[in-house]
Amino acid sequence: MLNKKQKDEGILYKILLALDGSKHGEKAAKEALQLAKLIKNVSITVLCVVQHGPTRSEMADKHYNVKDLLSEKVNKKLLPSLRIFSVENIPIHLEIAIGNPADEIVQFAHTGQYDSIIMGSRGLNMLGEVMFGSVSHKVLHDARCPVMVVK
Repeated sequence: MLNKKQKDEGILYKILLALDGSKHGEKAAKEALQLAKLIKNVSITVLCVVQHGPTRSEMADKHYNVKDLLSEKVNKKLLPSLRIFSVENIPIHLEIAIGNPADEIVQFAHTGQYDSIIMGSRGLNMLGEVMFGSVSHKVLHDARCPVMVVK
């Protein structure tokens, strides 16, 4: 994943870690952490894609602050995966998107010019994977950068 020029010159290596709160996502986070420890100049962005926005009642409870509402829900869902980075003092940046997970991950990686994507092989929605194909398969096929899929 890391080429010789990046390693030798200390150029920033950007990792997009796609998480959904699943056990496979937790394993992907651990792999990203290990990779971050090996690379001198690394930036990790955690992307969580929610397929549906909050309900009206949820928004009303949070005074229609969608960003805070989604951030609170995602932080709670991803807490085990995010905690490992803080324990190791590895800074991360959390981003949240709404939409089709595979499409959002690929678009975010391309727009942000990420060097690699790390994600779990299975997410929380097993039925959807059987019916429509897995998110990881679509990301592997459509991404323009290397993708590490963790089992």
